[in-house]
Amino acid sequence: EVSSWKDNEQREIILKGKHYSVLEESNLGQVYEVLDTDEGIFALLKVQSPPRPWEFYIARTLQERLPEQWRGSFVTISEAHAFKDRSFLFLDLSDRFTLRDVLGLYHKKRMDETLVMFYTIEMLKILEEIHNCGIIHANIGPGSFLIRDEKCENWEGWAPGWNNGWNSKGLKLINFECGQDMTLFPQGTVFKGSGGDTPCIEMQTDHPWTTQGDLFGMCVVIYKLL
Repeated sequence: EVSSWKDNEQREIILKGKHYSVLEESNLGQVYEVLDTDEGIFALLKVQSPPRPWEFYIARTLQERLPEQWRGSFVTISEAHAFKDRSFLFLDLSDRFTLRDVLGLYHKKRMDETLVMFYTIEMLKILEEIHNCGIIHANIGPGSFLIRDEKCENWEGWAPGWNNGWNSKGLKLINFECGQDMTLFPQGTVFKGSGGDTPCIEMQTDHPWTTQGDLFGMCVVIYKLL
């Protein structure tokens, strides 16, 4: 079955019998704010062409494997619809701005190194958790991290244990369409060849790699922040 989506002119779409009005495109690229006209609920809809339902699998699998206290640091995809020409993912996101947007605000200005350190700690913790779950993101960049600024009470001085309301601040990892679930491969599996927008040294020199690409992508983000 082919979807009814038409680029540049879409105003309404029907998915699984529900009618959605397309309001506007967000700054996340091919992610639209939509309104469920039957229930009056707003949502974010990610449109992928060609269809890539794999992102739904990776995001849902990751949420199942993560410790509960870490789930807020990774995007949640509530449902997916796959057609021959496109896939549609409903994202559970309240924050809309990424580190790429932050870099745009700091154009020709230097970010305070304390803030860079905070974002670096967040990225290190997030990558450690996703790799502990057997998942490789495989396309880390400034646009992969949302600025997380959820409402909280008693927001006080920063602490490494995520106390004082800091468990609702920081970064959230998104965009899993290139992700790999290492539990689906035999133990000890490695990859060769290039991948992602920022290929690591192992990729560039045709050496085996696993998580190196994620770590190299993070280093590129830190470099850009500095």
